[in-house]
Amino acid sequence: MGSSREHKNLKNRIRIALGERNDVLVHNNEGGFDPVHKIRYGLGKGSGDLLIEVAINVTIEHETDCTVARSGYLEIKTGNATQDKDQKQWARKVRSYGGFYAVVHSVEEALDAVKRCRKGEYE
Repeated sequence: MGSSREHKNLKNRIRIALGERNDVLVHNNEGGFDPVHKIRYGLGKGSGDLLIEVAINVTIEHETDCTVARSGYLEIKTGNATQDKDQKQWARKVRSYGGFYAVVHSVEEALDAVKRCRKGEYE
């Protein structure tokens, strides 16, 4: 199983690598519970660590080229860590709606996931 520090370091390296690109927006998804205000924050239990928006150039009939974004989630895992029940459920739900979701273990896998998201290769 990966450590919290390893996870944080890998998440930061992925955020930096994706943030250097001009065709990807990356959003950090921190989730948890604020006991003072008694509210949950983040996208939801089991949601991906990062939300990505990948720019895609398209041509619409009788229009000029334009850019749209395809969104997806990256779940980051280190060591022997695997998805928990809530994360698997989130992935199934996202995919059932035709969304992109990938589990990544490295910066290289995250970059590959961006390529697959752009192509619409939803696993």
